[in-house]
Amino acid sequence: MAVTPITTQLITDHAVAAFISDRGRGRHLDPFLAAEATVAEAAQALGLSPQRMHYWVGQMEDLGLLVRVRTELRGRSRTAVYRSSADSYSLPLDLLPTSDVETLELHFQPVWRQFLRSIAAAGRKYAEGWVVSYRRTGGLPAFHIEPTTARFADAPIANVWVRLELAHGAAMELKRELESLVGRYLAQPPDSSAKPFLAHVGLVEAAE
Repeated sequence: MAVTPITTQLITDHAVAAFISDRGRGRHLDPFLAAEATVAEAAQALGLSPQRMHYWVGQMEDLGLLVRVRTELRGRSRTAVYRSSADSYSLPLDLLPTSDVETLELHFQPVWRQFLRSIAAAGRKYAEGWVVSYRRTGGLPAFHIEPTTARFADAPIANVWVRLELAHGAAMELKRELESLVGRYLAQPPDSSAKPFLAHVGLVEAAE
C-alpha cells in the first residue's frame, strides 16, 4: 500500500520532540528524512552496524517518525524500505526539554565543530606554523590564533570575529548586505572545478 507522507508535521508530543532535538538520537532519522532508505543503507550512511540500525528503526517506528513504504526483492529475500512520516517537522521551543541556549547549542554544535575541523585542516595546509597571541583588541584582552607565515594571507580562509558599535539602521544595513552577498554566491552557476566551502557569517546584538 502506498504511503503519502505529510509535508510538514507539527510535533505536540514531548517524547517525539525530545528525540528529534537530541542529535545523539535524532540523527538516526537523517537518512530517512524526505527520502527512502533500507536499514542497511541507513546504517552505512551513519557508520553503524545493521543490527544497531534495526534498534533505532524500531524506536522511530514506535514514535511515529518512520513508516515502512514497501518491500523490495533484493537477492533472495525481501527488504523493507522506510521513509520519514513527514518531509519536515516543526517543534515548538516550549516543548523541548532544553533551555533556549541549550537548544541552540544542540543544533549549531555539529556544524560549528565541522567548521572548526575544516579551519584546522586548512590552517595546517596553508601555514607552516601557528602561535597563540594574547593582546588587547578593541579595548578588551583577547586570544588570537595566528599563522607565523605571511603567505597564509593568500589562503581562502576567513574566520573573523569583531565587536561593532552600530545604530539600529546601520545594523539592518549590514544585515541586508551580508544576506545579499551570501545570496549572490549561492546563485552562482555550477562549476566542475569548484570545491566545497563552509561559510560563516554572523551578526547579532551582543548580550551583556
